[in-house]
Amino acid sequence: NKALKLSSKLQPILSEQQIVDCCGLSGYRCNGCTSGNIGSTFDFLAAKGIATSNNYPYTGFASSCYLNRVTHQAIFKDQDPITDVWINYLLYYLRNYGPVVVAADAGSWKFYNEGIFDGCARSNFNYTHAITIIAVDNTSLTVRNSWGSDWGENGYIRLKRQSGVNICGIYNYVFYPVVN
Repeated sequence: NKALKLSSKLQPILSEQQIVDCCGLSGYRCNGCTSGNIGSTFDFLAAKGIATSNNYPYTGFASSCYLNRVTHQAIFKDQDPITDVWINYLLYYLRNYGPVVVAADAGSWKFYNEGIFDGCARSNFNYTHAITIIAVDNTSLTVRNSWGSDWGENGYIRLKRQSGVNICGIYNYVFYPVVN
């Protein structure tokens, strides 16, 4: 297994399907797409590794587990909930090291097609989804979703970035990989 190298360069797209198929079977409380637990998922990935989505493609439903497709190993570290003070740290990490995984209230995303989205709750969040923030600019955060390339902008959504606004609750539960 080769280590997953993190940098500001484009990272390989890793397999959500492996998590859906394998994580719960391995004794971790991941729950796949049923209000999964990000911390347990990262524990699973640290122990078992992860395949790329090319080696283990997304199907949208639970299937047989194929741990023999694993191609990367990484250690994952979670971050305490981010407050306004920590938003700049998140942005620094994204720009200099790479993607972060966050919990999100994605209930309003179902019919998103394109553009910068501003239709999320800003409080009383119902965390339903784990997503990967892959990029940031002055107006938006680019998020890779796991609902396939037919959804949104080829599988991505851009969330409106506003000072002091915790859109979709994405700043409350942030996890990022650390390579050993």
